[in-house]
Amino acid sequence: MAAVYQESTPQFLCIEEPENGLHPQAIELLVDFFRQKVEEENHYIWLNTHSQPLVRCLNIDEIVLINKIDGATHAKQLTSKDEMNIKTDEAWLSNALGGGVIWYK
Repeated sequence: MAAVYQESTPQFLCIEEPENGLHPQAIELLVDFFRQKVEEENHYIWLNTHSQPLVRCLNIDEIVLINKIDGATHAKQLTSKDEMNIKTDEAWLSNALGGGVIWYK
């Protein structure tokens, strides 16, 4: 959170697993805080995570899936066209959004 307050000019912040050590109910407050700072300060804030509770707090258009295919890194920005009738985190974990799976043969 300190990085968000360092500059009032627009910044690009990439924060690795900000939910670590937080109570699951506090994660939604953290996501709301970051959304507020994006709106107020025009910051670009990327949260890198593998956390189901954090992904559950995100809107579909706030998700960028990163996947490594044959040694090349691919990014996919999700949009409302990717929305499903299941929770965001369930779609993410089931690979319904096409982000790749952790285990494969």
